[in-house]
Amino acid sequence: MGKTVGTLQLLMGCCKTTSESDGCQNDTDDISKLPALPPNQLKEYGYIELANATGCFSRHYLLGEGGFGQVFKATLDGEEVAIKKLKIIKLENKLEESEFLTCVNHPNIVKMIGLCREGSDRVLVLEFVPNKTLTYHLHDEKNKTLDWPTRMKIALESANGLLYLHQDRKIIHRDMKADNILLDNDFNAKVADFSLSNFLPDSGNVGHITSIFRGTNVYADTEFGDKQKVSYALDVYAFGVILLELISGRKPTQNNTTIIEWVRH
Repeated sequence: MGKTVGTLQLLMGCCKTTSESDGCQNDTDDISKLPALPPNQLKEYGYIELANATGCFSRHYLLGEGGFGQVFKATLDGEEVAIKKLKIIKLENKLEESEFLTCVNHPNIVKMIGLCREGSDRVLVLEFVPNKTLTYHLHDEKNKTLDWPTRMKIALESANGLLYLHQDRKIIHRDMKADNILLDNDFNAKVADFSLSNFLPDSGNVGHITSIFRGTNVYADTEFGDKQKVSYALDVYAFGVILLELISGRKPTQNNTTIIEWVRH
């Protein structure tokens, strides 16, 4: 047990060192200063093509819904994909900067495949990750328990994905939580929805799956109250909560007690 805790502390230390060395910036660095990567060419899709692939965005194809929009399962070019139809009509120019979207390439990050930007419609085409979320396997799956090696694997791979965003791409996720860690059939972890709030004109009021600061947001550092400073430390604190979920199996809030309150007592 001591060795395991030490490993998890090392994970947290790596992320913390990265955030502190970069000064906990209030926004992502200028992308032109980032080291070059081979381009992950995004395909441009037409809105009608994506609508047809999802039965006109029918609930029959719906995978989930949250503050940013609805996610549908579909097949494009013979491949299963996830299609995210954004609710926000007026978006910042950042979504037009395909360099931002193509600069991310890591096995523990959900891959962006393409997008639609016809008129006011904004739809993202993403890698489909088939084995649901970490939340589902920790808290919703009945009569099944993730064994300890699998939990450690998920912790390490999620940390690798987050560290890549912070250290290599200078991207703040802003909404780290168990819902945003997707698992494939081999329980490989992939971090999803990184920095989608960057694309929105008022990111402080928008969340995904569970809205930011609506009710009790266990993943937000209580030291800062309702107004969280956008920094790498924001992600690190949230990742710490995820580690507590992996270690204990407890829900973020259980019996009217948050996991943070529970571990302190």
